[in-house]
Amino acid sequence: MNTKLIKALVKLVKSEEQNRERARKSMPPDAAYNQAIFHDTPLTNELYLLVLLFVWHDIEKEIVLLAALSAVRNPSPITRDDYGKEVRRLEGLGQDKRRKELEQLLPKIDTRAWDFLDTLRLLANSFKHDPFDKPKAILLKRLGLPGNMNYASLSESGAVRFGLGRVLAIGDDAEFSEIVDAVYKSCDRLLFLLRAATPLRSFEYERVSMNPDTFEH
Repeated sequence: MNTKLIKALVKLVKSEEQNRERARKSMPPDAAYNQAIFHDTPLTNELYLLVLLFVWHDIEKEIVLLAALSAVRNPSPITRDDYGKEVRRLEGLGQDKRRKELEQLLPKIDTRAWDFLDTLRLLANSFKHDPFDKPKAILLKRLGLPGNMNYASLSESGAVRFGLGRVLAIGDDAEFSEIVDAVYKSCDRLLFLLRAATPLRSFEYERVSMNPDTFEH
């Protein structure tokens, strides 16, 4: 995972959060409250959600790349072209089929780890695809929240934060900054364990061109 970039993004959003908090101190109490509730907090929460979206796609990519090079089924060396084809094959599978493939190609991990990743995927999909940024019913179910309520957007919903904090075991009142920290640290730890325990195929020796015209750009 691109941990350095994730940490830099989190630091950037936290800085914006602190700047806005300082600016509110010069406002009358009622105006400061309205600014925080209706403007500043939804904005910074949405920025945190964008970071979580990046985290999901980053760990999804890393897991697929690792699985494509797994030696569990075939320990023989692999060409770079065949490696690329295997990556594309895994990418093209539906979600359920891909998870079964990954579970076969990678070391056995706790079911809760896969459920955590799936919750992150559902959160990213709700944020990306719902036109009102509302949590989808399947995400609400995963978070243990009732589906028959009118929820605010993901950036404004205290219920969604409550559910995410509970899933991550960091407290029911965790802020989005704490949720993001817990998510990327969990992803980092999971990838470390997978990489340490996955036997990898070596690449076949291949001739390569030194012609700059044929380099990848």
